[in-house]
Amino acid sequence: MPRSRPKRLREAKRRLEEELWTELRANRAYEAYRARGRMKDGRRFGRPPDPYQPPATPEGRVNVTDPDSRGVKGLLGFLQGYNAQAVTNEHQVVLAAEIETVGSDFGHLEPMLAATCRELAAAGVDEGPKVLLADAG
Repeated sequence: MPRSRPKRLREAKRRLEEELWTELRANRAYEAYRARGRMKDGRRFGRPPDPYQPPATPEGRVNVTDPDSRGVKGLLGFLQGYNAQAVTNEHQVVLAAEIETVGSDFGHLEPMLAATCRELAAAGVDEGPKVLLADAG
């Protein structure tokens, strides 16, 4: 990540503009879908929805000190940060670690197992994990 404030601000502006462009593109696709007048199963639409007017400028907020962090759901609500995942062996040696910008731990078990196998292979260890313990998160 660029260290100087002007570079961070330019990166934050670029990200906001990219999010706005994505929102505009999605809105155009939705409007075209509605203009066809039929759902995917062939039924006709009911009353047309009120037209959506995307904002002229991006509404999002960007953390200029750490633009990669996101609002993640924690125990007491949302907080700005990351969700860390780690794999250790029985001696508490960290074998693999990943940082995510999603709040829940759901769906991280298989990618972490793959990362562990990849790291063990890179270290020259041929034997993979035999037992796997995970928390309920």
